[in-house]
Amino acid sequence: MPLLKELQRRNVIRVAAAYAVMSWLLIQVAETLATYHALPQRDPLSDTDKLCLESRLGRREQANQIAQAIDARIGGSVALVMAIVNCYNGAPFDLEAAPNFKRRIEESGFSWPPPSVIDFPAKDW
Repeated sequence: MPLLKELQRRNVIRVAAAYAVMSWLLIQVAETLATYHALPQRDPLSDTDKLCLESRLGRREQANQIAQAIDARIGGSVALVMAIVNCYNGAPFDLEAAPNFKRRIEESGFSWPPPSVIDFPAKDW
């Protein structure tokens, strides 16, 4: 096995073992620090996803609260436009819930509510 002897001669096997041990040690330290500091868990749904979901389910008050929170942020108007485009149901929230966005709509001259591709909620019960 000339390949194995050449790898031993060049210390490739020792270096690979050292890298494996150091990687394992680094993972153990990072895992311990992460549990020690109790890093917060991220919510898998973004606020715009929640807004679309609430509007599709017919929960207008919750959708208005989420829209109000989004509108209060820097760049909130852009996020609300993206939510409207991605929801496919016209106006997923009341315009009065987002005063900054309402002002931008009035400045631009766009009509409200936007056209709806699908009428949500699909069922009223």
